[in-house]
Amino acid sequence: MSDRVTDGRVEDSVSVLVRVEQLVKIYQDKNTVPVRALDGVDMTIDTGEFTAIAGPSGSGKTTLLNLIGGLDKPTSGRVFVDGIELGGMSRNELAEFRLHHLGFVFQAFNLIPVLSAGENAEFSMLLQGVPAEERRSRVRDELADLGIDRDLVDRRPN
Repeated sequence: MSDRVTDGRVEDSVSVLVRVEQLVKIYQDKNTVPVRALDGVDMTIDTGEFTAIAGPSGSGKTTLLNLIGGLDKPTSGRVFVDGIELGGMSRNELAEFRLHHLGFVFQAFNLIPVLSAGENAEFSMLLQGVPAEERRSRVRDELADLGIDRDLVDRRPN
């Protein structure tokens, strides 16, 4: 694979969306035995490719996704998303990167209880500075496409 660096981005001859190289993650605090969650993982996901990560409980699936999503830092190895290496980014840079490049659907939903379903769906667009009318219109259209009734859009998660 021939790589070149342009404006801080690594570009491949193939359109690579995610690449991890020799990824290692070890969890340890001062009172426990180290747990090696990932041990030398190499993986590439091309743009447009559908990828499933499967394995038994405790096999490192969530750890891998947290590292790819910039929610955690590897013990060693490198993570590239859309040609950008996440390892050297500060917490603020990672937050900004996630805001503009990634989306998450958490198993436990992580909805903000004081916001309605529609407001929760709008939240990342609010952070991106999308005007209120455009946010509301896009959310109502998307939720309608998903078959979510209009009266549910204004309900709070509970």
